[in-house]
Amino acid sequence: MATLPVRLYSENAATSMLNMREPNTRFDQIDLKTLRMLSALLDTASVTRSGEVLGLSQPAASRAVERLRRALDDPLLVRTSKGYSLTARAEALKPLVADALAALERMFERDGFDPAAARRTFRIGATDYGSVTVLSRLAAQVAREAPGVCLDVVPFGPNTFSDLESGALDCALDADADLPPDFHYRELFQDDYACLVRREHPCLSMQGDILERIAVWPQAIMMYPEGGRMLPDEVLRELGVVSAGTTLRTPYFMSMPWIIAETDLVICVPRRVAERLANVAGLEVLLLPNSPSFSYRLIWHERVHRDPGMRWIRNLSNI
Repeated sequence: MATLPVRLYSENAATSMLNMREPNTRFDQIDLKTLRMLSALLDTASVTRSGEVLGLSQPAASRAVERLRRALDDPLLVRTSKGYSLTARAEALKPLVADALAALERMFERDGFDPAAARRTFRIGATDYGSVTVLSRLAAQVAREAPGVCLDVVPFGPNTFSDLESGALDCALDADADLPPDFHYRELFQDDYACLVRREHPCLSMQGDILERIAVWPQAIMMYPEGGRMLPDEVLRELGVVSAGTTLRTPYFMSMPWIIAETDLVICVPRRVAERLANVAGLEVLLLPNSPSFSYRLIWHERVHRDPGMRWIRNLSNI
């Protein structure tokens, strides 16, 4: 018949295990002021001089040393023929007390952020628009000032705000929609809208109002994410343009220049994007009268509001 193994503990072992589970009541007798008194005492080997260092009266210094002696179960100072000397226990405590005070000071230090020495990844939620208008300049500035920093760009989507709350994202780029509670923002710029056409587009030689000329030609429409859906950015419709038709819808800014360059399509996009895309593929920018405008912002959650690294990102002058 198999028998279960029996483990025997000595009385000393059992007592040791019990002590491991119990709080150290001696430690509870020490506060920060008393710990600083211990540090001074270990440096000076004198109750009087230690009190003077900490600005304590003689009675207050003596009471603090008495608390230390009870907590440590050691006299700490003993009389010798040459005055007072530290006990062996007190000598052994010197590096431990120094380390403890240094650790406590680090707890309350405000961490800094040194861009030149930093090794960190910032995760940023952004759309194509944010990547074109903001991230190109931001990446260049980060590369110059913080070569060890990586910008990890994540598509802006329905989970962006919850990801900012949880810490999965550090910040995001967003237009001027209402923000949930506990969010902050920095306005980066104002933008409005313009149209793009190819340089030999027939509308360029037509007479009349620009909106009337645009209405004759089919449109390409940009789609943008909102609430888990892709919605059309129908600025021209809001301006009263009744288009000849829509032959393309796309969420991708960066494919658009070559499509416009090869067709008679007209597309309405934010002006900052229009100006950049025009340079890429040799397009013409048509400014729109009474164009609606919007604010573009860097947004972040309260959880990183005081983070030194995020403060550095937010304060970069080139975004």
